[in-house]
Formats: sequence, structure tokens, C-alpha cells
Amino acid sequence: MVDKDKWALAYDEGGKRYGIMTTNNAESLNNIFRGIRSRPVAGIVEYSFEKLNEYFVDRWGKCRSLLDKGGQWGLIAEEHLKDAEDRSVNQLAAPYGPARMIYSVRGAVLIHHCRMAHPTFPLLETFYDSKHRAHVLVDRAEVLAPLRARTHSPLRWDEWYVPFLRRAGMLPLARVVCAGLPVMDAPLLTTFVDRWRPETHSFHLPCGEVTITLQDVAMILGLPLEGIAVTGIIHNDGWRDMVEALIGIRPPEPPEGVKDRKTSGVSSAWLRQNFNHCPQGAPQGVVERYARVWLWHLFGGFLFPDGSGNTISWMILPIVGQQWENIAQYSWGSATLAWMYRQLCDTCRRIAHDSNLGGCAYLLQIWIWERFPVGRPYRGELEPWPHHDEESRPTVAYYWKNVGAVRGDPARRYMRYMDDLDCLTQNLVITFISFGK
Repeated sequence: MVDKDKWALAYDEGGKRYGIMTTNNAESLNNIFRGIRSRPVAGIVEYSFEKLNEYFVDRWGKCRSLLDKGGQWGLIAEEHLKDAEDRSVNQLAAPYGPARMIYSVRGAVLIHHCRMAHPTFPLLETFYDSKHRAHVLVDRAEVLAPLRARTHSPLRWDEWYVPFLRRAGMLPLARVVCAGLPVMDAPLLTTFVDRWRPETHSFHLPCGEVTITLQDVAMILGLPLEGIAVTGIIHNDGWRDMVEALIGIRPPEPPEGVKDRKTSGVSSAWLRQNFNHCPQGAPQGVVERYARVWLWHLFGGFLFPDGSGNTISWMILPIVGQQWENIAQYSWGSATLAWMYRQLCDTCRRIAHDSNLGGCAYLLQIWIWERFPVGRPYRGELEPWPHHDEESRPTVAYYWKNVGAVRGDPARRYMRYMDDLDCLTQNLVITFISFGK
């Protein structure tokens, strides 16, 4: 026989073959997963993770017992441990607490994530969790102050803006914003930010995971979901020239010899000072320019604010400067939701006393009120919708304009909201929004 290896691998006697432990490698895995093969893939992965950790803990316990009785490692094991000890000089183990059984090993180049078995806590990303507000609150037992929501009241509305906003597809949102907005409940928003996980873009609650969806954005704000993706510019070279070309006024330059600290946008106060009131009897070109500034302020201060303060970003200015009909072709709903996700991912790792929450805070707060009984205020009687044109129908946000004032110490409300969320059960969560309330 020429190739004896092939003959040996093909020879089967009682399920045993030369060079292989079972008749088939897949059969070996099937035997291990025999009781869970019908489960979803996520369940199989979780089971594998738990079993591997169970094997590790069991064998480590036996080895520890043998070493305590005077046993010694073998030569190969000694060499492996010596090599690991030499490499550990440039590594740092950061424990997350024995209760969670999570730790990370940071090296000079790579970050190795290690986790021992625990049936309660999900897999967490060390990069996010090391500075996450929940980690600081629970594991480090520090007291954090509620976040501040960055909200900007819109510029003064003028009915001469209606035809321009209608052509841009933004008239429903403009009507709802001008009708009145509720007061922000910063402790309530902070309570949900503490539960946000960047790994899944969802809020982790005792009853499961929940998140804001595109349907929520459409129902609450009335923004279009279909259309061109919204993209902006990030290079700040010549941004004052771009602003001047669009609105006709150049933002103020910094004093000579002083570094320009405001390069991400213009001041909301500066826009309000120059464009808050459209001159009576102004020509159409001037009215159109004021309407464009009003829309820009709505985008930068209501839909896409960041946590920096009173800045209106110029990132989307090239889109705002297009023809009004072109503005209506963009998917503003998906852009608003993506920006909200990004701001939540950043904010959940802010622990300073004066930290801010960016994104459309009204979207988040009304979504919380609609779906959860936590922090939901009394909703007063609603006056009839004053507009009757087809493009100006009210959205869900309009039903929350007359809520009762939220009173009480913010720190105490923050603690109460956290306790309420800890006691939340699945049957208390509203899984759909009814528009006809």
C-alpha cells in the first residue's frame, strides 16, 4: 500500500480511528450541543461561553487544591507560566469587582478582554464600560449629578416662512415646535442615559432591552424617513465665508492675537440677535433668507444639537443652502435618530458635574413619557389644533405640550427615577404609540 496514512484514517473500528478522536469532528460538536441544537444561535453562543467558563473554574479549583497539597506543575506548564509571567510585566489587570467577575488585561499594544462566568450580566465592551456612568455609580459607588439637556428655543416664527418650509417638507415639525414644547426633566433623561449601552444602541432595563426606532421619530416629530442620506462637512477652513454666502452676514472674527475657540458653529445668541425678527414688509428675497436661517437654527438647535452649549453647527449648511425642494428629498428622520444614538454613546461616559446631553432631547423625553410610567407628568387639556392645511397635521409631540410642571429637588428625583426603573416590569412598557389619543 502506497499511502498508509489514508488507509489508517479510513479504517473505523467502533467509532475510533487513527489520528482522530471520533468518527467526525462535527459529530463531536453535535454530541456536546445535543440538548440545545434547536435553540437560536445567540443561545448556543451563550451556552458555549458559560460551559467554557464552567470548565475553567472547575479545573482551576482542582489545580489550586493540588498545589495547596504540595503538587507541582509539569515542565511544559512551568515553561508556559514563565513565559506568561515575563509578558505580564507590560500588562495591567483592571478588576471590575468580584461580584461581576469581570476584568480586563491591558498590554502595550493589544487589549485582551477576559470575563469569568456570571449568569446575570451581559458581555460588556471594556472601552465603553471603564468610564460608563453605570460603572461609576454601581462599582465605584460615586454620586453623579443629573445631566443638563442642551435645548434651544426656536427663533421667532413668521407666517411668511410657511411657503418656504412647506417646500422643504419641514412645515409639520415647524408647526409642532412653534405650538409649544414641554419643559425638560433632566433627572429623567439622565436615568435612561445611565442605562444606555453603546454596544447594542439600546437601553438595558430589568425587563429587557428597548430603544428608539424610526417609527418613533416619524410619529413624534413627523420627519421623513425615506430619501437621501444626510451628510455634512467637518473641515472648518473658510466656514465664516460659507456662512456669509448663505445668510449675508459674516460671523464675528476673534480679536487679533486671540485664538479662535468657536470653530464648530455660530453662537445661537448671535443668530437670535440678527435674525430673530423678520422686518415688516421685507422683500421676498429677505424673507427667504430669514426663513433659511430659521430652518438652520431648527436643525442645529433642535434636531442636531451637541453637548457643547449654545453653538449652532454649520455641518449641514450646504444642505440648508440648496433649493427648498431638494431639502425635502433627505431622510431627516434617520439622521435625527443616528445623531441621537451618537450623542447617547458619548453622554453615557460623561461623569463631570456640569456634563450635558446632546441630541434631540425632546424626542427622547416624549418617547419615555409615551412608553414608560416612570416620570410621566400630568397632561393637561389640549386646545384644538389651529391649522387645517393638509401639510400641518399635529404629531405625537403636540399631545405633550401642556404637561404639568415637574417640581422637586433634581437629585432626589434622580434617585427616585432610578428606583422606579429597577422595579419596572415588562407589562408596564407600552410597545406601540397610539396616534389617535
